[in-house]
Amino acid sequence: MVEQVRLITEVDIAILILRICSYTSQFLPSPGYTLDRIRGVSLDVVRKTCDEAADSLAVISAAANGQGSLVRIQHLAFLGLRCQIEGNTIAFWEVLSRAVRLAQSIGIHSDVARSQQAIDETDKDMERRTFFNLYIWDGLLSRQLDRTAFLPKCLRPGNWSHVDGIQHGTMSESDAPEPFTERLLQARLADFWQGIGSMQAADYDMVVAEERYDKFCSEYISQLPPAFTLVDADKRWDKRLPKLPMQRLLLHVAIFDTLYWNFRPLLLRHDLERVGSLSLPTYKRVLLGSQEKALAVAALRAIDGIK
Repeated sequence: MVEQVRLITEVDIAILILRICSYTSQFLPSPGYTLDRIRGVSLDVVRKTCDEAADSLAVISAAANGQGSLVRIQHLAFLGLRCQIEGNTIAFWEVLSRAVRLAQSIGIHSDVARSQQAIDETDKDMERRTFFNLYIWDGLLSRQLDRTAFLPKCLRPGNWSHVDGIQHGTMSESDAPEPFTERLLQARLADFWQGIGSMQAADYDMVVAEERYDKFCSEYISQLPPAFTLVDADKRWDKRLPKLPMQRLLLHVAIFDTLYWNFRPLLLRHDLERVGSLSLPTYKRVLLGSQEKALAVAALRAIDGIK
């Protein structure tokens, strides 16, 4: 039995490596590698070979062990990322649903469930980090596709990573950001909007939308660590941490995307097209104009960040 488990794990690791190769090959050619071949083999063939081998091994792994493992969740995650980079959002959503089901089946969504198993803290933290990424993608895709998230608002203090310097929304201003800080902030971003509830109401209530915006600014934006603030971010660590500027940009794009999402129903309300409409009280006309400006700014900042 032990030998069988070890064999399944090795198969899953092989799949993970193949999925990583397929995903990363999408970024080639690049300024650092200008060829469209690897050891004489075209990138298209490399991707196709990796995908076909991974698909075949995934069937074998699932047949041998239906419950899954952390490594299986991770190789599903890279399959989803490949779908995302290809622009296939629906396929990414479907792969994410499989990864979430596996995560729940092995209990990585719950510290209580994992505490009953013999798992050391390092492995637990790896599981938390994987779960945070699933939670982030779930929030992103559910907003983009106007669907109900797979994962409810379920992050608790016990879920937060214990390795990184940021815990429970705090970080010393004198400390450099940890490599996973941006992911933790993105998880908190997703968690905030999960707590807001459904945004698919038939009528747009501009007062409620403004209250959501004010709550977001006071409870999330104002709590961002200095290195990640939207205005005048502290960039003293940028040279020492070369990935930090990109992480900051990714977080900012995600923030502006959620702000756009908050005010997006304005675009669908034909009766609110004219700000100067006399059918609205003066204060609502002013509020509507402010929200239309916020919507435009959020959209432009998000677009500017991904150019």
